[in-house]
Amino acid sequence: MEAIICGISAWQYHRVPPLVRDVEIDVARATAPAPAGLAMPPGIIAGRSDARAVEQLVRSRILTDLKGLSLPIHLMVPDSSGMHETRLVHSHRIPKRLSREHLVDLGNGLFVLSPELTVMLQGTGASKVKVAKMMYEACGLFSLLPSNDRIDLVVTDLVSQGVLARESFGADSIFGYSDDAGRPLGFLDWEGNPLGWTPAFDRLGRLTDLWKRPPLTSVEELTCLLSELGGLRGLGVARAAVKMARNGAASPEEARCCMLLCSGARHGAEAFGAPDLNRQIQLSPEAQALSGLGFCVGDLVWKERRRILEVQGKGFHADAQGFEVTTGRRAGLESMGYELLEVTPHQMAHLELLDAMLPSFSSRLGFKLRKRTAAFLARRNALHAELYGSPYDEC
Repeated sequence: MEAIICGISAWQYHRVPPLVRDVEIDVARATAPAPAGLAMPPGIIAGRSDARAVEQLVRSRILTDLKGLSLPIHLMVPDSSGMHETRLVHSHRIPKRLSREHLVDLGNGLFVLSPELTVMLQGTGASKVKVAKMMYEACGLFSLLPSNDRIDLVVTDLVSQGVLARESFGADSIFGYSDDAGRPLGFLDWEGNPLGWTPAFDRLGRLTDLWKRPPLTSVEELTCLLSELGGLRGLGVARAAVKMARNGAASPEEARCCMLLCSGARHGAEAFGAPDLNRQIQLSPEAQALSGLGFCVGDLVWKERRRILEVQGKGFHADAQGFEVTTGRRAGLESMGYELLEVTPHQMAHLELLDAMLPSFSSRLGFKLRKRTAAFLARRNALHAELYGSPYDEC
């Protein structure tokens, strides 16, 4: 029996850091009463000897590498006819045109959809904005850790053990998405191994649900795969969403800001060009002397226009190259002809505040505001409500 983790379950799998995923929860603790344990029914973990093969495939792993997946787990199986949903498994039929090259082998007959197919095949009912947000995350430098009793227990343990502490991770190793020439960085360490995942902490040193990591995929890879898959059912929303997506976002706030300012009137957004997200800017000798740095990383960078928009108020830029402490950096960049603009999540989240700022942004960036027709404002309000009216992570 083979099965493929799909839907929201696949998305949750790809969002769990290896450091957390690799921890195993002891069965005795999982079944022990709260608060010492998780009070999980023993039947979910042990199961019956005559249980369906698809359930046996995942049952032994819900306390190990599948602990980040909410129950029931969504699985594609060869024949889902007559298979009803249980507390453990929600079955779906495997699409006929699904190729193994788009699957990640987890061993023992269990697979998970690739990050590309995971964000494309979110099923009916998913809006293009929801899928675009997933694309920004998958093509960016961040993941939002899923939450359930099992994974929350592991995170609490790792915090109490000092494993998930700011000082445990040393210097941050991901310095932006692209270099000064706009080329994606390698995201490899000095030995050629992929860079690891790093938790983000807020200004008070508390662990957040945001993790920094190399991109899972890219807009180019998504676009190419959409072309290859042709008429595979369920890809219409993904085709619309990929036109809103960009590589390199480092936080949900950057993604929201970019969608609202750069997606175009058709989607209810402004059309402030195509900025690079988290692009390095190599500083001139004079700018280096002023800032004490060799380079900086800008949130939204219009390189040819010498403009940078910083989305403030997030706890993500812990590295020295970020712009959150402006002494020296602003002077250095201004000596090179750059102009820095700033916006906070609070300002973006309130339309009256954003509308007060947009004329200045338009003038300083050199882009025209979209005509405020009734149709555009209706689309803009709908887009804004979907971006800011609910948490970024709706799962």
